[in-house]
Amino acid sequence: MLFEKPIRYGLRIVAGFILFLISFFAIMYMLVSSNKGVIIAMARTQINRQVKGIVTIGDLKLNFVRTFPNLSVQLSDITLRDSLWDLHHHNFCRRKKYIPGLTS
Repeated sequence: MLFEKPIRYGLRIVAGFILFLISFFAIMYMLVSSNKGVIIAMARTQINRQVKGIVTIGDLKLNFVRTFPNLSVQLSDITLRDSLWDLHHHNFCRRKKYIPGLTS
């Protein structure tokens, strides 16, 4: 009976934190899903500024499980072609899946 009140408050704090994490990840998922085309276009233009070539990105989605405490984005079907692709017809890089880390 002596520790009943602190245990109850502790459980409420833990439940509140878990609820906060779930709502944060749900909001981030909705933001990325609704702005997927804009985010892919921004990533493509940023990469094209650094590389002399053409970058294509197929799909983008959030990845919660693989890098759990951190939030990460999974890019799918990425192709990087250099500026001389018309001559040799070989892609410089082709990836089915790429997960760059987002740090704050």
